[in-house]
Amino acid sequence: MWEPRTDAKGSGFWPTPRVSDTEGGIVKNVEMKDGTFSRVNKQGVRWGVKLKDAVDHAEKMWPTPTVQDSPQVTGQLNPTWVEWLMGWPIGWLDLEPMDEMVWLPFDPEPNIPRVTTGEKDRVQKLKALGNGQVPQCLVAAWTILSTGT
Repeated sequence: MWEPRTDAKGSGFWPTPRVSDTEGGIVKNVEMKDGTFSRVNKQGVRWGVKLKDAVDHAEKMWPTPTVQDSPQVTGQLNPTWVEWLMGWPIGWLDLEPMDEMVWLPFDPEPNIPRVTTGEKDRVQKLKALGNGQVPQCLVAAWTILSTGT
C-alpha cells in the first residue's frame, strides 16, 4: 500500500492550499514525480503546482469509480460488512451468545461481501448499527470522562 511521505513539514503529496489557487485556469503539463505533483517549464526547470492543478491531475490518474466500472453486483447492503466498517466485533448483531469477540483489522479489508441477499433481520440490524456508536468514539469519550481531562 502506498503511504505519503512525511517529515517535519508534513506530507509531501499535496501542494499547500493558497489564495492564488482561485486564479487562472488549470495547467495541462502536471506530472507526479517522487511522490509530489510538479511541472517542467520550457527550460527544463521543475516547478511546484497549485492545489487545483494537482487535484485535476489526480482525478485523471484515479477517476471516481462508477457502476459501469464494476461487474454487475446485485443485493442489498450487508449488515456484517457495516458491522466491520463501524469497528464492531463480527457477529455483534447476531443476538447469539459470543464466546469471543472477533475484531477484524481495517487494512486489508476482510473478505466480507459488501452486499448480500436474504439476510435475516437485515433492516433491523442496519437500524441498530445506525443508532449505535462507533466503539472507538466510546473509548475516547470514556478515557476523557474517566480521567477528568
